[in-house]
Amino acid sequence: MNDPCVLSLSNEFAAVRVMIDRSGNGPRLEITDMGSGISACLDPLELRSLALVRHADLAPILEPRAHEDAAKARTAQESATLTVAVAEQVIREQGRPQ
Repeated sequence: MNDPCVLSLSNEFAAVRVMIDRSGNGPRLEITDMGSGISACLDPLELRSLALVRHADLAPILEPRAHEDAAKARTAQESATLTVAVAEQVIREQGRPQ
């Protein structure tokens, strides 16, 4: 990645890619967790708020297992929603005359 707007950071707990996303109404910072592929975009107001928060206030969200569990739960929820949608489609199709 030779793009000067892309930065990869890692340590023993996490690996992330940080880049400027200019596709929206204004520039945002896009942060991608390299392990899960999950991304989040933060606008300047969100970044300012993050800069002003005390480090101790971040402690509850800095527990690595909490995020992994939340990501797994979100993935499970999305899979369940997709499964229900597919099942509903099959039921609708079975009810149609052929």
